[in-house]
Amino acid sequence: YFGRILRKLLKENKKVILEAKVNAKLYDGYMPLVTALLPGKTTDEVVLTAHMDEPGASDNASGTAVAMEVLIALSNYVKKTKTPLKRSIRLFFSIEVRGLQGYLNTTTHNAKVVSGLDFDMLGYDHTKGNTHFDIQSALPLAPSYIEILLENIAKKETKIKPFFKTNTAREV
Repeated sequence: YFGRILRKLLKENKKVILEAKVNAKLYDGYMPLVTALLPGKTTDEVVLTAHMDEPGASDNASGTAVAMEVLIALSNYVKKTKTPLKRSIRLFFSIEVRGLQGYLNTTTHNAKVVSGLDFDMLGYDHTKGNTHFDIQSALPLAPSYIEILLENIAKKETKIKPFFKTNTAREV
């Protein structure tokens, strides 16, 4: 909701000042993290994240499932073509994105994270009460190949199951 308002104001070239107050505490404990890696030709990694801490299918078993399907599709492509991907693909499933933040901030690793995509609450629009798949991105300098892959998967699924709706939106 607030994102739509902010985008509208920015589109109208309105001056916008944002202020946030964050109260946070650091607690001892552990954070569950599930990770998988599809090795590429380099140590560069594209990270796919999703969280597994909510009790619903849309938030966020849906994101976890789509991220796993993307990794399976890419793995099958590698096996079929016998050609590794240019970059490695890593999955991170944890509590929201905090698991990824914790990993990157506390772990010494040789990988270089070059890109990331978070899958969160896919397939259900609470405002409309129906199912659809939106691919939204704030474009960097060029579109990501992951977005193109997701678009192609969604188009194929729409042909198989006509009730499956998909939408692609790109914002600058």
